Amino acid sequence: MSLHYARGFEIGYFDGYTRVLVYNPWAENEIMARYYLYREDSSLLPKDGYHVRIPLSSLAIASCTHVAFLDLLDELDLLRGVCNASMVYNPVLRQSINEGQVADLGDAFRIKREILLQIRPQALMASGYNQYDEHLQAISQAGVSILYNNEWMEQNLLARAEWLRFVACFLDKDRLADSLFRQTEANYLRLKELASSAAGSAPVVMSGDNFRGSWYMPGGRSHQAQLFRDAGASYFFENDSTTGSIALGFEQVVRDFNQADIWIGASNATDLNALLAMDERYVWFKSVKNKQVYSYQGRMTADGANDYWESAVVRPDSLLADFIKLFHPELLPGHEWIYINQLP
Repeated sequence: MSLHYARGFEIGYFDGYTRVLVYNPWAENEIMARYYLYREDSSLLPKDGYHVRIPLSSLAIASCTHVAFLDLLDELDLLRGVCNASMVYNPVLRQSINEGQVADLGDAFRIKREILLQIRPQALMASGYNQYDEHLQAISQAGVSILYNNEWMEQNLLARAEWLRFVACFLDKDRLADSLFRQTEANYLRLKELASSAAGSAPVVMSGDNFRGSWYMPGGRSHQAQLFRDAGASYFFENDSTTGSIALGFEQVVRDFNQADIWIGASNATDLNALLAMDERYVWFKSVKNKQVYSYQGRMTADGANDYWESAVVRPDSLLADFIKLFHPELLPGHEWIYINQLP
């Protein structure tokens, strides 16, 4: 299968099996995991990787970002366990958790192995990290396949969404994933073209907030900065080459961003008064004075589960529509924000 955006995995079709390679994001050209997917026991498989029978009969996940992939493919019923269950937003899955049909596996970095081995899923989907994980190794040795879903390391919003193809391979739903992703891609590119037609000057945007003395801004090559560009905003670091976050001191943020028109991603404050109570110096920013401060709390449960970390990963077109509505509301007059909300 030809991938258009994702760089972290590769899919190949062979006689009797499908090969899925997951690359190590921290070591160029190094393979993190090699999977051979088969349907028939008689299949002759190479011995240099994990053998996984498809479609999967059951699954556990270690990250809430994986929920939306399964939901889009109509496979939530496969789930037997999930880490950090209180952080799940999806209403259907929350009900299954509350009814005891899906187990809470605890923290993703300290998975409750005894519970996982009791429910015995065929596989555990987990995020890979640049370190040895003894919990995942022990789970693998106990016979549960570890599927490394590293969508979070991609630098492009459509690349993150394209990991839908990776998930679909294990569910034998490759064609459905191809159709769904192509639709998302087409919507995204259409919205990007719409944003490029905006009249007037681009609004200047700032992001993040002050956390223990450091203010983390998206690097110029990060997917967040890409979102600002594609939605038609101007961003101070848009020509920067950093793919992750940039740590800044408060004084530098005041110097470079005090005249920004819009502030997005401002902490977990529910209103401007609460935001100023966290740091009264925020009042120095034009965006605060003009009440142009926004956060990603458009879809949240009472206990803090946020759909921004779930469905926005697989629906970057919906996220882009939110940002176009924020930066150029005249272009999408009928759109209602999904993930964004304004601090009153």
